[in-house]
Amino acid sequence: RWARAARSRRRAHAVQHAIEDLLHVLAEARAKLRIVGEDLRDEVLDMPVLAQKLQEKRNLIDERLLVHRVALAELLEELHALRDALVFIARAALLRRIVAGRSDLLIE
Repeated sequence: RWARAARSRRRAHAVQHAIEDLLHVLAEARAKLRIVGEDLRDEVLDMPVLAQKLQEKRNLIDERLLVHRVALAELLEELHALRDALVFIARAALLRRIVAGRSDLLIE
């Protein structure tokens, strides 16, 4: 009987220690969750500021892209004008050859 009572006390003591360990783990988890919750709250509060900064950067990029598009369009116009000038020069040279009696060069 004494041995059974001793085993029972040891089991009860072991269960009590296990419960205390679980309570300690739960307390640590709560503390960690509280910290995570505070961090998340801070991030949520910072989101409008971050969104505003992101929008400002997007606007700046859009402005730069517009400037580059305009510059590219102007360069394209200049290239077309140069192409037209080169075509004109080539036709004039061809006409000069024809007039000079060098029609054999037409094949080129």
